Amino acid sequence: MATVTTDHYRAYTPRPFTRAERDSVTILFGGLHWRIERVLQAVLESCGYRAQILPVATKDDLLTGRETADIGQCCPTSFTTGNLVNFLKKESKQVGVEAVNEKYVYLTAGSCGACRFGQYHASYELALRNSGLERFRMFLMAQDNLDQNMGDGLDLSGRARPRRSFRSASSISTRSSATGR
Repeated sequence: MATVTTDHYRAYTPRPFTRAERDSVTILFGGLHWRIERVLQAVLESCGYRAQILPVATKDDLLTGRETADIGQCCPTSFTTGNLVNFLKKESKQVGVEAVNEKYVYLTAGSCGACRFGQYHASYELALRNSGLERFRMFLMAQDNLDQNMGDGLDLSGRARPRRSFRSASSISTRSSATGR
């Protein structure tokens, strides 16, 4: 009689992002329209968070996304997946994997359910695992909440008090028009 080993599904559960980490952890995001990225960056920074947009995706990012994540993901997700992995690998070469795990978290949009939009974070997790970055923290922002034990490090309830005026969004927009992004 043969013995069968079964690996049960385990949900991705990153270490929480805590309030104490706000001054030292940068929230990464990307794959959106550049204007939305700039507004999101301005809003997060005006509330006292460190925020950084991933660089513009390249063909190398597409290839990395296809290589490291599941084959069923759509092309935009492949670009974003590869962009995140390549950014983190580059940072890891400079400061080390553990420092990257402590210094950054990734915030992505998603949903529940079986459609591809509900599975994006699973593709990102697979790519991170396949790239040796399985301890990197990634959080899913749905329409109504933050999933995966986000912790108290990011408050999107509307109760957070902005540190600066919303003018920071226009200054980012002005700076980005000179760079084309």
